[in-house]
Amino acid sequence: MKVLVTGISGYLASVVTPRLLGDDEVEEVRGVDLQYPQNIDTTNSKLVFIKKDVRAPDIVDSFSEIDVLFHFAFIVTPNVPYDEIDSINIEGSKNIFNAAAKAGVKHILYTSSVAAYGADPTHKLPLKEDSPLKPNEDWYYSRTKGAVERFLNEFEQKYPDIKVTRFRPAIFLGPNIDNPFSTLLKSPVIMDFGYDAKIEWVWDQDVADAIYLAFKKRKAGIYNLGGENPLTWKEITEVTGKEIMQVDLNSESGRELFSQLLTSLDRGSAEWLDKPMKYPILVDSSKARKELGWQPKYDSAGAIKAFLSLEAETDGQTTSNR
Repeated sequence: MKVLVTGISGYLASVVTPRLLGDDEVEEVRGVDLQYPQNIDTTNSKLVFIKKDVRAPDIVDSFSEIDVLFHFAFIVTPNVPYDEIDSINIEGSKNIFNAAAKAGVKHILYTSSVAAYGADPTHKLPLKEDSPLKPNEDWYYSRTKGAVERFLNEFEQKYPDIKVTRFRPAIFLGPNIDNPFSTLLKSPVIMDFGYDAKIEWVWDQDVADAIYLAFKKRKAGIYNLGGENPLTWKEITEVTGKEIMQVDLNSESGRELFSQLLTSLDRGSAEWLDKPMKYPILVDSSKARKELGWQPKYDSAGAIKAFLSLEAETDGQTTSNR
């Protein structure tokens, strides 16, 4: 079996790809990206790297003899203009899926996000896979994930013989993760802006487990992937033992501090913090447990503790090497 992985140099691909390289059933892992992967074993003879943009008109040429597509290429933390993000995240995904269909790929595995549901006060929680998607138009990540899922709805009707598996993971934590929430967790003092919204976390290796299980079991469908037992920021301070700074958003000073936090970040990262902190996106992951046999190692608190433990270990090694 030959598989193709888009975004091979990205974070999630670096967690999933080693499992594919170690699978005796997989004879070739073809990685497509504009950057050569740094966080996987590039000496493995199964790995074939193709330097190509997912939007390339001739991307179909990269799919020769490919049986399974893992589509991970997606801009998560924006460092390019928003029209470029839409071009890559939405149009690039459409291009990849259409190329896979044209090349006769049998199974597509795509990692969406709980952000596709949108941060919406009218949601009935916890969200199940058939809950309505209400992506936020003013949150780039939610909007683009929602757009790709809408396209896949049509794609699956057009190509009923292709297995399509979608994953909607909660907020990632892992050894090398770098996102707005991991930055807040690493801060010595955690700011509590008074929102009661809980946040759900999931460990990166647990997400990789679910993806690999679906691949091995040839499972199609949609699967929520949450660590469960979500936490408010106040509860996070209790779990981590960190100090908490209460910020009153009804006061002028509190609103100014919150504004300063958001403006200190790039626009996209600010959107990540603004939306889910106000309206929770909590999911029911029982379908993945039942159909895939998924057994995540960590719940939300466990993922946070594991992340901070690894951060402390890394900091200690850095200090000892000075």
